[in-house]
Amino acid sequence: DWEIQQRVRRLTPDEIPALTHKASGGSVLAQTTLGLAYREGIERAGDGSKGRTLRFKASNIQAFKWLKKAADSGFPVAQTELGEMYYKAHGVDRNLHQAAYWLEQAAAADYPRAKLDLLQVQIETGITPANPPDAASSLFRSLSGVRGAGL
Repeated sequence: DWEIQQRVRRLTPDEIPALTHKASGGSVLAQTTLGLAYREGIERAGDGSKGRTLRFKASNIQAFKWLKKAADSGFPVAQTELGEMYYKAHGVDRNLHQAAYWLEQAAAADYPRAKLDLLQVQIETGITPANPPDAASSLFRSLSGVRGAGL
């Protein structure tokens, strides 16, 4: 997901049509990239606001639409992003059950960030694994050496 984040960070408004074409053709990578770009917005170059983050062309509706398409296709990065949107109420109403659902899908694909996020949601909702200390220990072992933060 680091590469997707870097792509989103460097995305310019003139690239949106080509990326939309790829996403419409079923590319889960393009769908996820578009979803994140619309959620975060695209920084406008040359507007004299250096050092300030702009949410130019941001759209929570478009972000959800594209992330949901990729998540429905089974892409763990998009499933995790969607789960985090539900967890944080970012563009959608907070729904811990939906957050858990999407994070479970991504965790089942052995996506480390989703596993970490899912454990957080399970602890918060009280829906913990059968043996929380063992689950946390197992998660820690599986995440050893993995960088990046989730929720």
